[in-house]
Amino acid sequence: MRSMLHGFSNLEAAGGFAHARPADASWTRCLDALHPLLERWPASQ
Repeated sequence: MRSMLHGFSNLEAAGGFAHARPADASWTRCLDALHPLLERWPASQ
């Protein structure tokens, strides 16, 4: 999760999302992918 957040923020700060699709749409897709993963994450022992 940290790498996704760090990578996204670095790309956005460096202008890596300078294309037709808004960065908000990319951020929403990241969260949509991350949410089911975290819901199914096993509880620590």
